[in-house]
Amino acid sequence: MCLKKLAALDKDKTERTLGDVMCEHLNDEAFNVWILTNRGCFFLLKLIENNEENIANKLIKKIKMHSSLIKQQTSEGLELSEKTKEQSMCKRAKERMRGYYYKTKTALKSSDFYVHSKNGQGKQLIDQFLIELQKKLESNSYNGSYFNRKVHSDYRLCSDSGLFQCGGLWNIDKCSYNGEHVINPYRSREERIIFQTWNLDHKIELSRSIIPSIFKAFEALQLGNCFCINCEENHSVGNIDTDRYYLQIFTRDNLKLVHIVCHYKGKHDATSDVYTVCKACSKQRF
Repeated sequence: MCLKKLAALDKDKTERTLGDVMCEHLNDEAFNVWILTNRGCFFLLKLIENNEENIANKLIKKIKMHSSLIKQQTSEGLELSEKTKEQSMCKRAKERMRGYYYKTKTALKSSDFYVHSKNGQGKQLIDQFLIELQKKLESNSYNGSYFNRKVHSDYRLCSDSGLFQCGGLWNIDKCSYNGEHVINPYRSREERIIFQTWNLDHKIELSRSIIPSIFKAFEALQLGNCFCINCEENHSVGNIDTDRYYLQIFTRDNLKLVHIVCHYKGKHDATSDVYTVCKACSKQRF
């Protein structure tokens, strides 16, 4: 746990990161031990996720150098509760969705709007919104189908064989690497490990744009200034449009699966908006 936390600190460093040090000093003997344990693999993945592209590529290269050792393992890298690769991949998709949910929940509940809400109204708005978000996730099985090759093609991100293709940078339609950025985590344990470095990238960013827009929606409702996005009229009472924010946080409407090289960590120009609906339009949806 301490090592994973140390690896996460690399994200905010610009020079001499832990990942850089590990590339220089992690010898083959130590690597052979780490790559065969869950904790060792997760630590390496954290280093890859939180370091610059050049260091991440060095670590990935090291993993590939030991691919023959990984392939010798009889374990397919599944948990005891998982009987198939499809179950394993489905679980990993769900974990990512839960991560987005808890990131949203933490940001909302730690805010002044929630902690110091007047008459508890802010707290009530956020609590109800989070309940609705979670219900939508549960009704859609946390979008576990995204990584499941056995479901209908409309609900997955891979081919029938389990091949995933990079979607490219957030602001372009396809990957610029001409078929180089592909992976099939169903094929081997090595590829399942490397697949953890692929990102479900928010084209409209969660922290920089979606969550701030959610706060603006709450503030408007608290002030009795609800502009309904359906009837396009102003109302004094209304609700936040949970459906719109759900689509932006958890679905392919705003998520793109990308190779680590195509994961742009700078600010995206795409922005979210304030989505509120009046009581009448809200009822019509049901």
